[in-house]
Amino acid sequence: MKDIALITLHGMGKIKPNYFSDLEDGLKKQLGNDWTRISFQNVQYAPILQEPQNQLWRDIITTPENDIDATKLRQFFLFGFGDAGSLEYSAHNNKEKYLEVQQEIQTALSHAYLDFNQDKTKPVIIIAQSLGCQVISNYLWDATHNKYVFENTDGIDPISSSNVFISKHIYARVFIRWGNDSWRIYICRVYWN
Repeated sequence: MKDIALITLHGMGKIKPNYFSDLEDGLKKQLGNDWTRISFQNVQYAPILQEPQNQLWRDIITTPENDIDATKLRQFFLFGFGDAGSLEYSAHNNKEKYLEVQQEIQTALSHAYLDFNQDKTKPVIIIAQSLGCQVISNYLWDATHNKYVFENTDGIDPISSSNVFISKHIYARVFIRWGNDSWRIYICRVYWN
């Protein structure tokens, strides 16, 4: 049984699937045998947003009439800032992508809950980078205000197969640097239903 959960959320742009590995490796070294007490989960929402961006980029560069320069800068704007724009658009229009991202958070929380042997007293620490801060803030705000996946549920998630948790309050936000990456740690209380 695990004693604490660490859940990571990546930032914007094209993200490597193992974006969390430097943080994980560093924590393993620091914690030694205590690492076995940690439920380490990661939220992978980039694949949900990246494929439509990849298709748009392919369309742009394969259209003969397009004379494209500054491709790296254009890709940065499309793949980076496109993530935030896609999420906000999806939240207020076609909710599919927004809800899929919320499901990724629920999956990580579900895995942590199972690692706790469904012990409702175990703490969860959420570590987010860049856009991941917006993603987890939206999730926590939605839970608190019964929005989107939480509508008409009193904060209980209807998407989760186990319907076991309510995330409500952020107690603290901490900014840290690990290697070349900057992370924000959200310390919040997860209420298991």
